[in-house]
Amino acid sequence: MSMHKRILAVDFGLKRTGLAMSGPLLIAINPLDTVPTAELMEAILRLAEQYEIGTIVFGDTKKIDGTPNKQTSELVGFLRKLKTKLTEVKIELEDEAFTSIEAKQLMIDSGVKKKKRRTKALVDQMSAVIILKRYLESTQI
Repeated sequence: MSMHKRILAVDFGLKRTGLAMSGPLLIAINPLDTVPTAELMEAILRLAEQYEIGTIVFGDTKKIDGTPNKQTSELVGFLRKLKTKLTEVKIELEDEAFTSIEAKQLMIDSGVKKKKRRTKALVDQMSAVIILKRYLESTQI
């Protein structure tokens, strides 16, 4: 099996952002970290330097009716800056509707204790895992 460039998934939030990353074979998906959004650019650039990242998938933060919200405009600005810094990396958007609900269910299914499931940081990371899972399922690399 050939090695692919890894995919980084980002559950973008105004205050905190969850990160998840694929393994080199694009089979395993690991929750990675939750970082303050103010430090996100730095964190992504550090990861891009450390790992061979080919694609970064951001959760698309539009409201259910498809209209942009405050988070959307923050994300658009962030993506514009990121694209100038990481010109070789493909940047994608994946629908993130209901990821936090799905993330909580995933934690229940994988036996995460109730107290730990309340940890917002963990929910953000699991949401990033789901964004990446959806992206991989929709692209069939």
